[in-house]
Amino acid sequence: MTPFIIFATALSALAHSGEDRQETALFGTLIAQRDRAEWRQVIGPLLNVSILAVSLGPEDSVAEAIRRTRDGALRAYRSRYFPFQELVSLLSPGRRGDESLFDVMVTMQPAPSELGFEGLAAELVEIDTVAAPYPLMIDIEPRGDAYRVSWTYMADRFDGCDVEQQASRLCAVVFDMVAGTDRTVRDVLRLLPSTSAARACP
Repeated sequence: MTPFIIFATALSALAHSGEDRQETALFGTLIAQRDRAEWRQVIGPLLNVSILAVSLGPEDSVAEAIRRTRDGALRAYRSRYFPFQELVSLLSPGRRGDESLFDVMVTMQPAPSELGFEGLAAELVEIDTVAAPYPLMIDIEPRGDAYRVSWTYMADRFDGCDVEQQASRLCAVVFDMVAGTDRTVRDVLRLLPSTSAARACP
């Protein structure tokens, strides 16, 4: 059970409509492709987009939900070399080229590492890309004993107040799932305030 799986399970639970049925949430995720010896000395990102599909029901236990998310992540990992556009064509033959299979891209960044170059001083600089290439991007990054979760979204698709409320709900679900895995997804979500009851944004 990895932190990424916990976050992805919580997102899948929040995406569920609450009706008494299994529902599949589709997320995009990025998979690094540096496991081949000939690529390890290449400078720059070597990433492929893959689909994380998680099927959950409200009566699934948290432990079962985590297992389902792990299975979805393993499926995504097995297709890490498959070109994403070809994957889109296979999964949805009639879809236009400018349509995406998912609205949410979730990624897990590695923990920051020390830069060491003999004879050079170096420092890590955060780059703000400003524009979101997907409707909603959720970026998770380890920071010591905690995690920083960044939300980047298209303003014409998502409301800033709604994103802020969903970020708070995600945090609550993650903590609740970690606290115990014997409860059901419905139990976890029942403890959350509804979005209408959440505090109003200024």
